[in-house]
Amino acid sequence: MSWHVSLGRLAGKLEAKAARLFQDRARDRGSRADVDPEGQRHTRLIEAGTPLSSETIREACARGSLVIPDDLGEEGYVIQSGDSDLPVYVAALSERGVLYGLGKLLRLINFTADGEEGRRFPALDLVSRPEKPVRGIYFATHFGNWYCHAELAEVQAYLEDLALWGVNELLVWFDISHYRSLEEGRPMLERLKTFESYAREVGMRTGRTAVSNEGFLGQVGQGRAMLRTNAFDELDYHPLRSRDRVFGGYDTDICPSKPEGRAMVLHNKRMYFSELAEVQSFWLWPYDQGGCNCPECLPWPRTFMELNRELANSLQEAVPGIDVNVSAWWFEGHRKGEDDAFFAYLAEDDKQEASWFKYVMAGAIEARRWKLGGRVLPARHPVVLFPEISMFDSVPWGGKGGNPAPRRFAAEYAELSSGLAGAFPYSEGRYEDLNKVLWAQMMWHSEAKIEQIVEEYCRFYFGAEVEKEAAQLVFDMEDILTGSGQGKSAQQLDESVAAIRDRLKPWARDGWRWLLLELRCRMQLCLEQLAVLEQDLTNAETDARVQEWEKEFTAVYERVQSELNLHRPGASLNLWIHATADKALDFFLGREDVINLTLDNLMNDDDSTKLGSRLTSG
Repeated sequence: MSWHVSLGRLAGKLEAKAARLFQDRARDRGSRADVDPEGQRHTRLIEAGTPLSSETIREACARGSLVIPDDLGEEGYVIQSGDSDLPVYVAALSERGVLYGLGKLLRLINFTADGEEGRRFPALDLVSRPEKPVRGIYFATHFGNWYCHAELAEVQAYLEDLALWGVNELLVWFDISHYRSLEEGRPMLERLKTFESYAREVGMRTGRTAVSNEGFLGQVGQGRAMLRTNAFDELDYHPLRSRDRVFGGYDTDICPSKPEGRAMVLHNKRMYFSELAEVQSFWLWPYDQGGCNCPECLPWPRTFMELNRELANSLQEAVPGIDVNVSAWWFEGHRKGEDDAFFAYLAEDDKQEASWFKYVMAGAIEARRWKLGGRVLPARHPVVLFPEISMFDSVPWGGKGGNPAPRRFAAEYAELSSGLAGAFPYSEGRYEDLNKVLWAQMMWHSEAKIEQIVEEYCRFYFGAEVEKEAAQLVFDMEDILTGSGQGKSAQQLDESVAAIRDRLKPWARDGWRWLLLELRCRMQLCLEQLAVLEQDLTNAETDARVQEWEKEFTAVYERVQSELNLHRPGASLNLWIHATADKALDFFLGREDVINLTLDNLMNDDDSTKLGSRLTSG
């Protein structure tokens, strides 16, 4: 099976990149796609481009055989196909539109069909444009996860995949609390710059986030998690360390109300800003890390915003024209009244002719609270959501494999999408790949049925012959991982996996996306069997069966953690990202509660103290 993608003679770099991605993804599925200059005649021909780049597209528009709406926008596209002897048009008003259109066409093709059916395009007259301008993704690049350890070529391919689904901005964090200086963190800095270069190649904007009052390792602390108020004063009190947070933050955070502390924060940021010449947006963060609740800093949202204004001026000097944004993550989590202080600042800012920041990022908790409380942000500061798609399922995060939750996120989006400019889902790795796609596609077209998005995903990655069955598997998995008490048992899911796997082509069966789902179902079966057996441990036969299931659990778990997630002992955040199989089994079966580990446990367990030390190298 083969296709020909014809590009205009004036095609830009992104159009050429989009055609190569089409070619590569077709090849990955056992098909062939050639990229040719316009003017050649082929069967199964795809004419891709804009009226400016392609004479063929321009002429088709002139004679009325192709219509590109004037209001298509910078990211919309048109896909038009009819008689099998005529070309398929993928047309847009911009290069990004061509990219997204070719991505959509890829997902419509039946790559597993044989004979004449596989040589046909579906008859299409599709006009599509995104509803939300910000369809981002946040890679958590500071906990020793897949983003920290994967080969760069794999990260590049993954960013390309996300772009084909309509993701248009990448956000990453260089966490200075891991390093004593920028130079010590240089390997990670350069890695993030490489990520950003890959993202720009596929039309994405690039952004960085940073805690406003973060410090380098050793400036005021040793990189330990503050699991109780002023946790380490008795060990190594520092007068510039942030104070009085009930939970959260690190001992490297700096109090900006002390003149020496503010000077340290501003100096740190000026050094860091010099590294951001090609970054297009910056997002200043108040908490998890970060924050100070000493009397001089209260209320923290006001101190946070006043500090941010100074940081924004410094950033604009270093990177003229960069978009500066703020986050309201975890407001009200430490102190009541933080929303009042934040909205009071916004009201004052709204009286000014111009503002120094653009977007306000909020988690689902903040956005929901504001909506219920009738709080409305000034029109010039739209909300960008920060949905959590990684950690809701298990600790260690991703330890069970794939965690698809389409109904959960469809409900969350339906509740909170009104008035949003978009979202940056929080990602700890590839194991929540389907959840990323769900958010990207819901932000593109909120009226799309969630079942259609899941089926399109399954069609593209597993094959058209199994898309319905694979999609049903995804929804059945969600019933189990969310504890709904409905749907199939783990045994039935395991049987469904076996039936689908037998029908998969090798490119689908051996792909990491399928393996994350397959291994998740197998692990659920292990956990289900062990939970039943633990009710009766009175005889040797039961004990032997427990050992057998524990052995299988360990094999499956280690494959997920080591092979697919790339979580590594000593290099990944202990317990939350990496845990041994026996520890993970205790968590999964409820034998031990990782959420309520106390500071004393951490201080008395040499291995567990790594939870607070984080990473010290890129």
